[in-house]
Amino acid sequence: MNNSATTTFGNGVNLQPSYYNNGNVTVGWDVMKRHNRIRTVRIEIEPNREIAARAWIQQACGQGYAVIATYHKYRVLGTDSTSELMLAARWWQQHYRSLVSAPAQHTVRSGETLSGIAKLYYGDASQYRRIFDANRSVLRDPDVIHPNQVLAVPAAARSFTINLMNEWGSHALTARAYATAYNAAIGVVRNVYDGAIVIDLSGWGQETAVAASAVRAFNTGGVRLTDTNIILSAHIYPSAYVQQKRSASTQRSGWMDRADLDDLGAAGRRCMLGEFGSGGNGQAQWSVLVDHAKSKGWPVLGWAWNGDGGAMNMVTPPWRTNANPPTVSPGTYFQTIYNKL
Repeated sequence: MNNSATTTFGNGVNLQPSYYNNGNVTVGWDVMKRHNRIRTVRIEIEPNREIAARAWIQQACGQGYAVIATYHKYRVLGTDSTSELMLAARWWQQHYRSLVSAPAQHTVRSGETLSGIAKLYYGDASQYRRIFDANRSVLRDPDVIHPNQVLAVPAAARSFTINLMNEWGSHALTARAYATAYNAAIGVVRNVYDGAIVIDLSGWGQETAVAASAVRAFNTGGVRLTDTNIILSAHIYPSAYVQQKRSASTQRSGWMDRADLDDLGAAGRRCMLGEFGSGGNGQAQWSVLVDHAKSKGWPVLGWAWNGDGGAMNMVTPPWRTNANPPTVSPGTYFQTIYNKL
């Protein structure tokens, strides 16, 4: 079993590159590295982007970031379908080893050099010989590469933490169903991976009491979320609403508050904010909640560095309008997220 994933990571940002230019995007690592509060990137991966994901993960690792890789299927966000969760688990079983160790693919752009590509993927321009040696069938001279050539980039120091599935489960999902479904899915992933597994809360990352109850076997008929090497991940926006409050409040439902996060933390598992941002409608005090999570020592990851497609992009231009810009710059939303890291 391969357990190369890190289980320690700091605050950071999300990337959503799957939808743009077949995943061939310019992240702007040079800009990110000038802002040292960013220590971790969470990368959302649509199930048909496994090959592109090797490149995203290699680049992030090469630049020195901890990586959380997330199975993301936009058509089924919030679903209670256990078959969809099992599809995610089987996707990890099928692709984990290749994501860690198979070569990435890089399509050469105009003006690029092998040393520049090596710096992009390994953080070290002097590693260009690794790429040259891996592509002797198409390259004769390390100083001569051509636009649109597809080069293999060997894996190096590539590791990540698995986030089993983005935002599985509706607000109505019970703690018993949550525990039962995740026990089965985690069992599949454990065939190839024994590192920490990030598990999103149900209800778009908001049902704190459901996850806490699943861990504690509270009101579940004795069914418990059994794996202890997990990290419970909440997603916080102004729209964050808890439909199934338990000990956190005298209310049965309501906008997420600090007591909800306390309830989640008291379950006895590691916790984090896998996403947070200021966009959307609602009355949840997202900024107060992020500060409270940080006070508890939880990593917090802002939405999003790039890829949102809307107002919550930290950098400009958004990939939606230009996936491969010559330069990337902080946008108007940048400080909203960065100030909370």
